[in-house]
Amino acid sequence: MMDIELDYLMGRSPSEPIKSYRDQDAIVQRIMEWLDTAEGTVADMPAWGHPMMRFKHEPDSPSLRVLAEAILARKIRRDIEGIDLRRVRVSFPEIDHMSIAIDCGETSLSRDMSL
Repeated sequence: MMDIELDYLMGRSPSEPIKSYRDQDAIVQRIMEWLDTAEGTVADMPAWGHPMMRFKHEPDSPSLRVLAEAILARKIRRDIEGIDLRRVRVSFPEIDHMSIAIDCGETSLSRDMSL
């Protein structure tokens, strides 16, 4: 069965067509939306979204990175159906700034986010 996902940003103007994604690209699009959505910010699904805001103001340490990776991996598997999660890496290059690398299936993606 083919998995189809629409571009969650829906284009930049009314004249721009909405992109659609299939299979692995659809999963990547869901991950990108998930990383852009903090837990508690979607009115009808408050449990959906990344839980990384809890690490705001935390000092970087190896144990914090391991904890963040474990929480992120558990939550993303719960929120994104059909994800073939292989690896999650988290680092805190600056205070209140997180870098996330996710390997799923044959795809890798990285995202920097402010907390």
